Amino acid sequence: MTASTQSCESEERLGKYRVHPAAALFPILIESEYDELLCSMNLYGQRVPILVDGDVLLDGRNRLKVCLELGMEPKVQQFDHSVSAIQAIYDLNINRRTLTDDQIVVISAQLMAMKEAERAQLAKKEAGKQFHRGSAKPEKVDTNSYPPFSGKNERSTVGKIATDAKVSYHQNSLRK
Repeated sequence: MTASTQSCESEERLGKYRVHPAAALFPILIESEYDELLCSMNLYGQRVPILVDGDVLLDGRNRLKVCLELGMEPKVQQFDHSVSAIQAIYDLNINRRTLTDDQIVVISAQLMAMKEAERAQLAKKEAGKQFHRGSAKPEKVDTNSYPPFSGKNERSTVGKIATDAKVSYHQNSLRK
């Protein structure tokens, strides 16, 4: 079993959405809190939209789970990319949720590692753009179109300069 196969098998899904790995770090509500949310949404409907990025769920696992259980069409909001998805997930959940200090530390460390990996991947992608990796190769220069060098050591830098300046190799090397 390959690493990519493992990640596909362990990917959490809710309805038609894949749960972002950073969102999956936050525990789901305990049974009594979930029941309260279920009753509230049954009486008043869904008040807070579920945040998604295409088919990836960023925030609102419990709300989506309740919508699916009640047969309600979930209200979703598309992510605006004003910050990274990982940062948005952190901001929306770290203080809102009832978490122990140990959970906060573990989740924060895991999210920091995810952000560093994301940053490294973006840097690699940008480096590829900067050095034209993945793009069409530049055309080869036809070296036959340039006049041949003549004179002593025409392949050396000094010899090329001497040829271009129409001086002898010896005169050019003395001018340094």
